[in-house]
Amino acid sequence: MEASGRPSFSRTDINTARVEEIIQRDRRVTMREIASELDLSY
Repeated sequence: MEASGRPSFSRTDINTARVEEIIQRDRRVTMREIASELDLSY
């Protein structure tokens, strides 16, 4: 049973998956490069 008012798939889950894809592409990628590519701050 899902909690009411909460999405079953959050934005954080999406960003986590995208970060994992970037790291798989280039294991030497920096936090700055990841943040820039995903338009996130860190």
